[in-house]
Amino acid sequence: MDASQTQPLNRAFTDYLADFCAQVHAARQTMTVSFSQELLAPPDANTAGGAWAQRFANGNQVLTDTGFGSWGAGFVEVVSGSSPITIQQTGHGYITGNTVHVAGSRQSGVWAITVTDANHYRLTTLISGGYTPSVGDATFIDLQTTQCTFNPSTVTPYLADCYKQAAGIISAAGLTPWLQFGEVLWWYFSAVQNLAVGYASWTSPISIGTVAPHNLSTGQRAILAGVQGNTAANGDQTITVTNTTHFTLNGSSGNGNYVGGTGTCSGGGMAYYDAHTAQAAQTALGRSFAAFYTQDDDPTINGSADTNFLASLIKSHIDAIRTAVLASYSGAKFELLWPFDVNFTTCYYTPDVPYPQGGRLNRAVNLPSQYLAQAGSGLDRLKMEALSWGATYRNFTNAQAAIAFPLTTPGSWPVSATAYLIPWFNGGCPWTSELLEALKQSTPFICFWAFDHLCLFSWPLPLPKQVGRATFL
Repeated sequence: MDASQTQPLNRAFTDYLADFCAQVHAARQTMTVSFSQELLAPPDANTAGGAWAQRFANGNQVLTDTGFGSWGAGFVEVVSGSSPITIQQTGHGYITGNTVHVAGSRQSGVWAITVTDANHYRLTTLISGGYTPSVGDATFIDLQTTQCTFNPSTVTPYLADCYKQAAGIISAAGLTPWLQFGEVLWWYFSAVQNLAVGYASWTSPISIGTVAPHNLSTGQRAILAGVQGNTAANGDQTITVTNTTHFTLNGSSGNGNYVGGTGTCSGGGMAYYDAHTAQAAQTALGRSFAAFYTQDDDPTINGSADTNFLASLIKSHIDAIRTAVLASYSGAKFELLWPFDVNFTTCYYTPDVPYPQGGRLNRAVNLPSQYLAQAGSGLDRLKMEALSWGATYRNFTNAQAAIAFPLTTPGSWPVSATAYLIPWFNGGCPWTSELLEALKQSTPFICFWAFDHLCLFSWPLPLPKQVGRATFL
């Protein structure tokens, strides 16, 4: 990305969008455009005025793996040290946490790295393969994006320019510009996510062993999920570290023999600690921001002042973008896509799917209270999503609750201003049940994630029907 451009969308994308808008207009349909809060290589400087990246308390950026592509190809210039090895690669442009692939003529390895300066990095954690690299070996990193913070000096004006440019293209095609806020427009999860557990002792306190270094600290909290046999280990608990792969759960008592190969550990601190957020919190609260470790931490500490502050940053970010767009395109409409599963009121997991979803803290910081009703929100539509309930956990009851959320106290949205996004991106998604439930609840706009899977799986048309009216997008 190039933050210096007042027209930030490149020619390929704008040509595509203009062509697509023309086809939508010709078909007498409507369309909505959204931009992600994940950006590739933003010009981040961890200062109050220069921060782009969400950061954990240890200073590391939040990096999300796209699952495809690579960049940053180069060569090893110098190899030094051991455990960890240091690589010299002039002007590498990498970030701590990137996964680097190093390959010689016959051997290769993949490591998570720690950057020491613009020309050096350490091979910190071996992910796969492994050998001692040599001068001349090829390098590249996986395509990872940065989850951005809500900084009115950097991220907000950049995205406002993106939305304005898109609104102009949509408007020029004769369509009403519908713009969506929502693609990971929330505070990220903890630094450690779903680390496999390898041991849980039947003792008091319970000792937890992890299959890889946990990088946790004494006094932090951690979520243990899906531990079988010794189920007393499960939950959000304060820990005492005993070594790099073990810690105890304060005040705990085991209740059975651990079933090997079960359970995960998540924690290590939330991503609320970039320089902008830290300074803004100091100004707003008159003190340093509280320490939060997991997505299920208690949001009511300090009278909920800290969590309300985080939610207010999301609201201010959206308001600023909306105001900027409306100044040029007064007829623009705005939709919030809100993930009910990510922000579930309790931390949800099952023995078979031990990956915690939702939690009290996530719920508190990721939905400004003004968005519980349409009046006063500045929004024209609330679209619910809960992709993991159908795609991963197979929980229809939770999916029903997601569909009904805008209409359920304390929510008070009119049903006419709601929408629902249904997952059907793997062969087992019970999407037909969710579709019929959304129709039953009179949801007027029903969308599917994503169209290409309809083609890939060769699902038959027409879609299941029920008496009632809805628009399918």
